[in-house]
Amino acid sequence: MAVQIDTRASLDALVARCDRLGVAHLSLEERPDGNGVDVPDPDGTVLRFYQLAGQRPEFEGVTFTDGVFAGVYDQPRLG
Repeated sequence: MAVQIDTRASLDALVARCDRLGVAHLSLEERPDGNGVDVPDPDGTVLRFYQLAGQRPEFEGVTFTDGVFAGVYDQPRLG
């Protein structure tokens, strides 16, 4: 599951909170298109928190195949 965060400062605050509470997370990734951090829950499900640079569409779905990024789509698929 992925959650978009509005600002880099909010993303930094999330990482700091995880650190204070002892919540395991991966290193903050910094890329030209934005920044993100993955936080695995106790069951191993990864929660991805990201902050994107520049304008993005209101909805952007992401697909993976065998755990590898496969593309994006612009219309919700759940009805």
